[in-house]
Amino acid sequence: MIVIRKAKLNDINNIVELWLEGDDTQVDIVKKHSPQHLKDFNFKDDRIDILKDFIKKTIFSNKSRIYLSEEDNKPFGYIKFSLVKNSPISKIERFGRIDNIYIKKNYQGKEVSSKLKDEAFKWFKKKGVNRIQLFVFQDNIHAINVYKKWGFSTRLIEMRRSV
Repeated sequence: MIVIRKAKLNDINNIVELWLEGDDTQVDIVKKHSPQHLKDFNFKDDRIDILKDFIKKTIFSNKSRIYLSEEDNKPFGYIKFSLVKNSPISKIERFGRIDNIYIKKNYQGKEVSSKLKDEAFKWFKKKGVNRIQLFVFQDNIHAINVYKKWGFSTRLIEMRRSV
């Protein structure tokens, strides 16, 4: 049975493993479709320690959450989401942001990401948030299609270059 639950401290190593798998998946997509952006994946040597500390802070934060999907007590996916301050001139003071989401390939297509998203949306509603954003690489077609199914639409396009 698939379970969706809030992350705990003893989940940190599993979350790091999933996070790194997600990074590797994204790097593969970028290599194939947008190799000019590979330089954006230049990670620090101590990124695992940094990531562990970041995840620990997220677990204790009242402005962000991580939820896991697991089967037989084995995590196979996660979502990280947070509250973000908006521009000071906007009437909408803050919005929600889905920062990261990753599901192992053999669990994709089973509505797991939608269940994780539902938990995030519940939390956002409790926090009084009614606008949610996320970022997705333009070549991650699978993710884009999932997000469109969830009701997201494109608002802006980010562009990068080297100088």
